Amino acid sequence: GAAVIVLYILGFLLTVILMIALLKNKMQVPYKQKLPLYFSLILFVVVTFIQLMYNYDINDLSYIFSVAVVSMYFTIESQDNKLVEELKTAKDKAVLADKAKTEFLSNMSHEIRTPLNAVVGFSNALNELDGMPDEAHDDVENIILASQTLLEIVNGILDISKIEANKLELINGPYKFVDLFDELVALTKARMGDKPLEFRYEYDRNIPEYLFGDKQRVKQVTINLLTNAVKYTQQGYVEFRVNCITKDNNVRIIIEVEDSGIGVKEENYDKLFSKFDRIDEEKNAGIEGTGLGLAITKKLVELMNGKINVKSVYGQGSTFTISIDQDYVKPDVILKLREEEAKKGEIKTINLKGKRVLLVDDNNMNLKVAERLLRPFQLDLDMINSGVQAIEKIKAGEQFELILVDDLMPRMTGVETMEELRKIDGFKTPVVILTANAISGMKEEYLKKGFDDYLSKPIEKPELERVLKKFLNK
Repeated sequence: GAAVIVLYILGFLLTVILMIALLKNKMQVPYKQKLPLYFSLILFVVVTFIQLMYNYDINDLSYIFSVAVVSMYFTIESQDNKLVEELKTAKDKAVLADKAKTEFLSNMSHEIRTPLNAVVGFSNALNELDGMPDEAHDDVENIILASQTLLEIVNGILDISKIEANKLELINGPYKFVDLFDELVALTKARMGDKPLEFRYEYDRNIPEYLFGDKQRVKQVTINLLTNAVKYTQQGYVEFRVNCITKDNNVRIIIEVEDSGIGVKEENYDKLFSKFDRIDEEKNAGIEGTGLGLAITKKLVELMNGKINVKSVYGQGSTFTISIDQDYVKPDVILKLREEEAKKGEIKTINLKGKRVLLVDDNNMNLKVAERLLRPFQLDLDMINSGVQAIEKIKAGEQFELILVDDLMPRMTGVETMEELRKIDGFKTPVVILTANAISGMKEEYLKKGFDDYLSKPIEKPELERVLKKFLNK
């Protein structure tokens, strides 16, 4: 009837309009999308014409559209599938970029720490010499301070990268609060140097003797605040306070660092915790820093489920407050810790004379530094340049009571050397990795691979003594 004829005419007109639109925009439509549309339109026109001419009762159009839909399914790219593929590609690229970034940071850490090991090692050795002129002694102290600053910058870059990659883990354990507090006070006094500042410090006597948490991260966030206070305060005071609020299962420690320094404008509060963003750059051009300290502090505090706040008056000073929950330590654990502390106090010096130690490192400068640091212990020290030589010595029947081995060496890495040594029948000598690869988490990785302990470069004397006592003072 008339309604059907009108419907066909309207359909035909719309088809013509669609065809014109396709031809007009043919350069903007991909070929794979044009082909099924042209195919469908041509069939639609042909079938419509035949039905009008011969008055077919069978509706062939439904079959035509079915064929068109099937052709479109296999030729027109699904937006969902395309999005999934794009996401998969982006994920693969991100994983590769993260891997490349980690490898780069690992290499950078190794390359910077290797020369720093020599600077710190020889400086500390010189600093302990008797009869050194005062002027030379001051110069050595400055070298040590500068190397420590450089090491902090490297550690800061590594930390922020680990935090962003969600690979920084907290290492919780029991620690003595007073020891941590005294250490923070001593470090702050050293940073103040000759600055005419009054340094006030106190802590709440209700804080338990031992706390359970990540001591190193608590120390890091606190020293960051104290260092900034000293850095940006030219006169007046720096005040360091630690209070606590005890709960049923934990202790909330509240760390406050107040100063009479330059202060911060209220509109710049958010910028304080941004990476590489320094406030009043022109005014503070003479003050060293990367702008990473507070950014790392905020992320570490949040990682420990804590909070950090700031109150400041521009030109008058600032107060930074950190609140972190720490757990109680069980009484039996406290008793054990006290016993261990008493034993440490009894051992004033260790006698390691004649103990055979094998030192493996491909860098001659590192060998000299290690030899200089180990000299006071009067060890029988054997130094070689490769893991291959170490294996040859052990296979030849030479006996050592401790082996210190670097990791990144040509021909055979420290890990490969350790694995080959473990295969030798009867080999039971402790093997300690001595490496400049000091990215957070690497210690745990090396221990999982089979090393008995871990020493990072630059070599810290307390850590070196700890390892020597652990394996040689028996």
